[in-house]
Amino acid sequence: LSEDDWSLLAYEMLLLAHHWLDSSDPGHEHVAAVMPICRVSLRVTMSLHHHLAELTLPDSSMSFFPFDIRFRAALLLRSWVRAENSCFNRCGFGAGAAAAPWTTAWIRRQLGILRGSVQIR
Repeated sequence: LSEDDWSLLAYEMLLLAHHWLDSSDPGHEHVAAVMPICRVSLRVTMSLHHHLAELTLPDSSMSFFPFDIRFRAALLLRSWVRAENSCFNRCGFGAGAAAAPWTTAWIRRQLGILRGSVQIR
């Protein structure tokens, strides 16, 4: 993974932390304060932010903790199902051609993390 990939992976982890932490948790306030700073320093546009959130944040069908490697595998499977579902893309839910490079980079990051986890085990 490149330096940019690691930076975006860290940003994805911030998105996940913001999603998982309860609003009464003091860490939630800290994560909420750090996210805009990271977004600016990493040059993450709002459209990229929303695309990463769509790809990274879990839906109601996922029960794995974000640090569990099965969570990454489930995200990849969900992404694949959405890409293969023609109705999903036709009905306006797909990211479109403009976001294709972002999606490809995201998939490569997830595969890199999966590969590293398998090699460590």
